Amino acid sequence: MSDAATQEGSEEGTELVRTIGWFWVAIGVLLCIGGAMALLATVFASDYIRPSGFPLTWFALYSGGQFAAGAVTLVAAGNLLRHQAWARPVLEIFSWLFAFICGASGIWLLCRGVLAFLSAVEGIFSFAFIFNLLLAGGFGARFFVSARRLRRDDVRAVLTN
Repeated sequence: MSDAATQEGSEEGTELVRTIGWFWVAIGVLLCIGGAMALLATVFASDYIRPSGFPLTWFALYSGGQFAAGAVTLVAAGNLLRHQAWARPVLEIFSWLFAFICGASGIWLLCRGVLAFLSAVEGIFSFAFIFNLLLAGGFGARFFVSARRLRRDDVRAVLTN
């Protein structure tokens, strides 16, 4: 392979690492904000706000897990931007996990939408169904693309240098 082809592949790999890294920084920030707000809601939720029998401990565990996932994502994304090789498999695992979650929620929404259509339910549910299906599909596709790009050889070459 010529030096020009190696340089071009290296520039493309560096650009991919930068794009994927900043994408995961944004996802990590959103996960941390969502987890922190949910944790605050569990701490300050009064009996008036909380429905009877609401499993607040499970919600708190989920919120804490979301915050921890956001923190790990932020650390890994920051190190990916610094071209650390260990960050690539961590973000690849998160990419596949989130793509699976978005795909499963998209299928669940599709089933609910079909049932609502068969039941002749109309109104705001139809708009919410379409919006959430597009959101789940869009994010699922973006996580899938992120996972596939993290597996590319030019990205691996940039990270091992």
